[in-house]
Amino acid sequence: MHKSRLFGRSHWINGVVMWFRDVFEMIEPHALKEDSKATSTMRKCKVLARIIKARRSPSWPAPPTPDLPPRNVADKLVDGYLSTMETVLRILHIPSFRRDYEALWTPGTKPDPAFLVQLKLVMAIGAVLYDNTFSLRPSAMQWIYEGHTWISGPEFKRKLTVQSLQTQLLLVLARDLVGVDEGSLWISIGSILRAAMYMGLHRDPACLPKRTVFAAEMRRRLWNTILELALLHGMSSGGPILLSLEDFDTAPPGNYDDDQLTGENPSPMPGNYFTQSSVAIALRETIPIRLKILRFLNDLSSHVTYEEALRLDAQMRSSYKILRASLQKQDSKKGVPPPQFAIRIADLFMNRFLLSLHVLFFSPLLNSMTYAFSRKVAIETSLKIWHSLVQPSPTSDGTSDSWDLGDDLTRLVTSGSGFFRISVNLVSMLIMAELKLQLQEDDGLTPVPLRQDLLSVMDAAKIWTIKAIERGETNIKGYIFTILVSTQIECLIDGVEREEMVLRLVSTAEAGEERCLKILEEQVAEGQPEGIVDDGMSHMALSTPADFMGDWDFSDFSMLDTQFSLGSMEPLAWAFGDAPQGMSS
Repeated sequence: MHKSRLFGRSHWINGVVMWFRDVFEMIEPHALKEDSKATSTMRKCKVLARIIKARRSPSWPAPPTPDLPPRNVADKLVDGYLSTMETVLRILHIPSFRRDYEALWTPGTKPDPAFLVQLKLVMAIGAVLYDNTFSLRPSAMQWIYEGHTWISGPEFKRKLTVQSLQTQLLLVLARDLVGVDEGSLWISIGSILRAAMYMGLHRDPACLPKRTVFAAEMRRRLWNTILELALLHGMSSGGPILLSLEDFDTAPPGNYDDDQLTGENPSPMPGNYFTQSSVAIALRETIPIRLKILRFLNDLSSHVTYEEALRLDAQMRSSYKILRASLQKQDSKKGVPPPQFAIRIADLFMNRFLLSLHVLFFSPLLNSMTYAFSRKVAIETSLKIWHSLVQPSPTSDGTSDSWDLGDDLTRLVTSGSGFFRISVNLVSMLIMAELKLQLQEDDGLTPVPLRQDLLSVMDAAKIWTIKAIERGETNIKGYIFTILVSTQIECLIDGVEREEMVLRLVSTAEAGEERCLKILEEQVAEGQPEGIVDDGMSHMALSTPADFMGDWDFSDFSMLDTQFSLGSMEPLAWAFGDAPQGMSS
């Protein structure tokens, strides 16, 4: 059974994929031929991808070692993490972390193994941002394996400390961004949530025996971050968070800068004073409505109505307005202004929930007039997400080689994996679905004027997906899917006959696969003796798939860890089973 049948309506992407089923139906007869160029090239790409992934995967278990990269590299990796993810998801007390980090480089110092594991996970996250090529990916994976080995040890009491929770949260972030079994993180964060509750983090420190301000605030910060990650991975996996507002009373973090917490009896800063926790505090105020939306999306009953979706929309917009006002009122003279990375991430978190709420009602099977508002919101929100996350250099001429990934967030979504990468994939697919829908709805005598902002995203998505492969993504299906859909849309614009469209689609698939094959061959050949390209792994060659569409498992799309086997689904079936109450076709 598909996970989308077990979980709730968060897996709306399944339905969007189905809108393009006809693309695969048209080229399927050509792809099924044993001697077809497309089949042969795809098979080679799969073998090369497996070789690359096998090389990257460290041995298991991987006991932590004291080995570190050179100091200048380590400094950049640490700064990369602290200036990005730590500005939104508070896990570490930065002065304490930097103190222990500096001590590591003192000659004769014996490193604390627990801190060394934390440091390596921090560096693994920073490695995604280190350069445009993610050159440290093998090292990042090694550090993640070491962290996983450390956490998996049999000393269970060791896991029930603040430091252990920090390490586990860093491990979740690192696995998500680097792409190490990121599909199962909903399970991992659920385990962390329950460990935190066992430790009492769901109770506010004011209700517990007296602690220092430092200890109390670290508990509040960690609980806050656990809630955020549970929400994000619930959204990504299509699984419920299994937690309600009645299950905890821990207050949001106080408005402290990290340096304050080590002083005597510190007082929180005023609300209009920006601190290192201000973004996390502002996001915390939106958790109630995001919990409601996630519950709505995962409601397996038949009582989900469009009216309820609109009520949630109103509440979400009100909460979003308060968030914007909270972050915009920060006076640059009163603390350091919010970093743009943190602002864009907060904006993404909100827009992803708003998008998922409305895209449920964005389907060609539904009455377009009744749900026109949701369709508009879905597309406009998708554009906001795209332009926030994908920002090529202003000098870009529209080709892959000209894209400068100097922006941290753009580098993160291009070189990395997980929630952020998924978000870009989803919105680009949705925008292409809108273009196709506009063309199919046109009943005029003159061509429909398509929006240039949507067309520009479609063109940029082709560059972005190939850029990801150049940066180490081994699955080529995201790129092939994008160029095939783009070709179909271009054919619809040109008004070509079906036979001509089929020829163009087959040609596009073959050219795209050849391009990917060349990239993968170059990656396999790197560091190998001349003439050796299969690394002794030719036995991994795959047989020709019996069904081309069934072979397109979209869990390999780097979008969702869900089986999107198109060949086993009802034609144009909406992914959510029964339609929500009040929805008409």
